[in-house]
Amino acid sequence: MPNFRMRDIDVEQLQKSLAEKGASRLEVKEAYDIDYENQSTGVYFQMFYTPTNSSNEEPSFPNLDPTGLGAHVNLVRPTYFALESFPLITQIADKFGLLTFDNQITSRHKEPFKADSATLTESWIATNSWAIGNFRKEGHSIKYLPRERLDYNWNFLRQCVGMQQRLGDHVFVPTRIFLAEKNSFLGTFVTWTDYIPMVLPSVDWIVMGQSKGGKDFSTRGFARFGDLLPILANDLRNLSEPVPHYLLSNDLTKDTRKKLEKLQLIDKKEFKALPPSVNVVDVPPN
Repeated sequence: MPNFRMRDIDVEQLQKSLAEKGASRLEVKEAYDIDYENQSTGVYFQMFYTPTNSSNEEPSFPNLDPTGLGAHVNLVRPTYFALESFPLITQIADKFGLLTFDNQITSRHKEPFKADSATLTESWIATNSWAIGNFRKEGHSIKYLPRERLDYNWNFLRQCVGMQQRLGDHVFVPTRIFLAEKNSFLGTFVTWTDYIPMVLPSVDWIVMGQSKGGKDFSTRGFARFGDLLPILANDLRNLSEPVPHYLLSNDLTKDTRKKLEKLQLIDKKEFKALPPSVNVVDVPPN
């Protein structure tokens, strides 16, 4: 299956780690981990399987047999992690006729129920909010961006491969939307090199680049997206499907290029890139 891979779990190492943490011993001889990762959106989650003939302290229910199959969607993540993960998890449960036991701390279900992605997502959102609050109290570095902004980025990146296939090689479709801070404002940007035909997502800035041969390019500066729109008004198509975006499908005229060359750009030194260790979430600070 695309984006899925299965691997053996080193049970001895896991048992040792649990013992060091004072946790209950995992009484199994073998276990398997099924990892999902979407390279386009950055979403990932884990499923795991352990044989059911173990003495682990798992909840039991009358007339129901445990399968040994579980799933875990990380917390302190944007909501779109749940929006992408739980439909896939519930599809697997439905395919094999399995009930789901939701052991998230905010779950309203105390017994197994028919897998439902909306219910699991609702439970995850509440648990995620609780976890983010605790992380903030502990002083972890967490940045906030409204959910509609992060959901938009996720939806665009989910569609970028399909858009590239439909448009062909003549038009460039960005596969990354980057985050940066300017004067404590957290915003989004993509890079536009040499004024090539391109799909432009709704972002705060466009990095104006100039190719230097091969994959190398130099950065002239950052342009505010709103400043580019009037200059490109006759060249852009404002489209709503499959996700809202602007399409520049033709080469620009010399006159338009001259206007872009005169555009006042923001020096890249005024921006601070976010390190990978910083979590960006859509739960606002209290």
